Amino acid sequence: GDIGLELISQMWDAYSARPKFAFLNALAAHDYSLDAAHMPLGAEKYDKAVAGFLTKIMDSNEEKETFIFLRSDHGLQGGPFPIEYSTQIEHMHPWTAIITPSEHHTIDLAAFSSNQHRLITGFDIYHTLRYLMSPRIANNDERKDFGVLFNEGIPPWSFNIFRDSISTTRNCIDAKIPIDFCPCTSERIDLNPNFYVGHSEKKLTHPELEYDLNSTKFRAKRSFGVSKSTVHERPSIHYKDTSSTLDCKSNLSIEAYIDKTVLDLIGEISMSYKTLGKNKQINLHPLQSVLLTHIVQQEAFTKKSKNFRVCQTGFDSGEASALFLLASMNVQVVVFDSFSEPLQSASFLAIQQVFGMDRLMRVVGDSCKTLLKFEKRCDFLHRSISSGCQSDSINLIKMSAAGTTLTSAATESLSNNDTYFGPNSQWGTLFKLNCISHMKCFHEGYKNNLTSNELSSNSSHYFCIALNTGVCSEVNWSTRWPGIWKRSEF
Repeated sequence: GDIGLELISQMWDAYSARPKFAFLNALAAHDYSLDAAHMPLGAEKYDKAVAGFLTKIMDSNEEKETFIFLRSDHGLQGGPFPIEYSTQIEHMHPWTAIITPSEHHTIDLAAFSSNQHRLITGFDIYHTLRYLMSPRIANNDERKDFGVLFNEGIPPWSFNIFRDSISTTRNCIDAKIPIDFCPCTSERIDLNPNFYVGHSEKKLTHPELEYDLNSTKFRAKRSFGVSKSTVHERPSIHYKDTSSTLDCKSNLSIEAYIDKTVLDLIGEISMSYKTLGKNKQINLHPLQSVLLTHIVQQEAFTKKSKNFRVCQTGFDSGEASALFLLASMNVQVVVFDSFSEPLQSASFLAIQQVFGMDRLMRVVGDSCKTLLKFEKRCDFLHRSISSGCQSDSINLIKMSAAGTTLTSAATESLSNNDTYFGPNSQWGTLFKLNCISHMKCFHEGYKNNLTSNELSSNSSHYFCIALNTGVCSEVNWSTRWPGIWKRSEF
């Protein structure tokens, strides 16, 4: 390693006035000896050599023109070391440091600064290196930045970290990171220590699974010692025919539209969390459930692309998310919520393991902030009860195209709350600004919750649906106007 650094240093001295590129693959600590002390000693010795080399480069006249990339590989993955949990975590988080000039006359560092601590892959590093190696084309005695001169071989999903802004919501699916190496805990099934790196996600067989309420995960079914009251087999989902027509007068059974087994599972998971009571909060009502399912089924059926994305703020217990996923096989749900309640994470993991990580995803945090940073198209909008943001409905409209359906959870009144038409309410504001149209509100009396067999006191609730006019949209998605549903349909 020391010799390689010395050769690069001599190259920099010999060709100081010319553009140059050097790559060094150092194996200073690549020793899988059973004596663990050998590797740290080798790494510490090489650290001193690297520090001396960097000091010399940074003190030279070319410092303002030189970009330095320091990157580790997969970490230790041989011998006994993968047994150590910290080693497995390091395997999914290759250390990367990039040293740039504080100012550069042709490259703006604003995007680079904002991309720190974002999800970046080796493909992005390669794209960026290709960009830096491309010549700056002379024009009127000034060197202009025209990006990468030749795009051949650059993955289309990769980013140039000096020019592109990487989304804070980028996930492993977007970045084409295999699940074995995904560092995002929200996308992995298992991050527990295993004997070899990546084995937690590589199932050699597919055993019959059961849902364990204590660990909130599915696991291989055991033949003994399992209480049937706390375990569910993975449900087999049967999707209904989407060609059925809506009949609000006679056909209000949710079973006519979806397979209800997953909703039953959520109900029993909710019952296990005693601190929240026995489903005291009603999140979905029969009429609303049928209407939302019908609309999602019809719109998802007519969409030509692979995924029909539902953007939902507030997760509640997961009933709405499951309802949307059960409506059609091409529905994808993205949930924006803080997930502060234990029930929410338990229910989310259960639903995700039924439908897959590519169909149910979450953006954890304050939805007032995270929703506005979301850079993917939303095809259907829903605000749930547990959403703590008082501007979610407004933000959902801002981040969607004309013709997108907006829905919100049912409330006891349309005029005395912040959701619909109370003082300074969200829907009232949207209606006054002509942000939504084709609005239709429904009144529903109920006796029991969709996911509970316990009877509640007779009561009434109201909910509305509307279409985005596009007047308040802040995205450039192509219009979906007019919407699938019309007021006369109901």
